[in-house]
Formats: sequence, C-alpha cells, structure tokens
Amino acid sequence: MESYRTETGGNYLEVVVTHGGVAVSGNPRSQMPAWGNTLNRQQIEAVVALVESWIEEPEAPVDVEDTVEAGAQVYASVGCAGCHGADLGGGVGPALTNVGNEVGNLPVEVSQQDQYVADYEEDPRSALERWIRDSSGNYNDGTATGMPPHPESAVNESQLRALITFLLSQTGE
Repeated sequence: MESYRTETGGNYLEVVVTHGGVAVSGNPRSQMPAWGNTLNRQQIEAVVALVESWIEEPEAPVDVEDTVEAGAQVYASVGCAGCHGADLGGGVGPALTNVGNEVGNLPVEVSQQDQYVADYEEDPRSALERWIRDSSGNYNDGTATGMPPHPESAVNESQLRALITFLLSQTGE
C-alpha cells in the first residue's frame, strides 16, 4: 500500500500502531494507544498487515455543484461529520455551527493565527480552503492542529467549493 508510506519511507500504519494517536494528531492524550512497548516487531507487523487488508482503494472524488445542499452531502460523506458531528455541534473536533459569523475564529491556537485572520477577512473561502487542505502546513509551521489534511485526491476542487459554501452558510441563526 504505497499510499500509506511516509516521506521517510516508513509505513504510516506501523508508526501509528507503534506510537499511537499522538503520531497523527500531536495530542499526547489521544485515545489511540501506543503498542510499541507491548507488542514485539513481528506482532506489530501482523497488526499492520491485518489493517492493510481492510483498506479499500478509495473511489475518485466526483464533481458536485457549488450549493449548500451539495456541500452538506460532502460534509457527511468525506468524514467531516465524524469529527465535527452530523449536526456540526462538535465531537472529537470543534463545533462548526457558526462558521459563517466567526471571522477567523480557530478552535486551536496556531503559530500563524494573525495570518489566518487576515486571510479570512480578505477572503473567507480562500482561508477555509487553505485550512481544510492542510491547516498545519499553511498556518502552523507544520505542527499538527488536530485537523487532518484533505488533499485533492480525497476532496476535489468542486467538492471543496461546495463544502465551503455549506460551512459559510452556518451562521448559528
């Protein structure tokens, strides 16, 4: 599974199984335990092989119209609801019920908060696109923010536009 190889040549799943959720989120209180001190190398490789056998190659993202309704479908289908709640009320991730009114409001402190606020005030769509695509790389000097990146291979441009239209429609009213 080449898509699960890290830039260092290591296996992403092996890193997560060995070091736990902190390897992904940067959060030392992650609920995913580290198994590196419990399982031996052979057992970790067996767990990784098992998990890789469950992985199906994702279908290519389909183009959608830039509407609130299409954006709501994207929100539900690409995993946003899993972290932010089906009703946008929060869960693992923060609530998104008032995105359209919260100029530059971020749920976490990031090193380039001022830049994000300036970007949002200039063009909310562009700032949200940069945040959704790669919040840590675009606004936090590569340090994890808890928001996973969503590359074009997972969320294409039309889906991202519709998703942002949906999110900006959320004004808490």
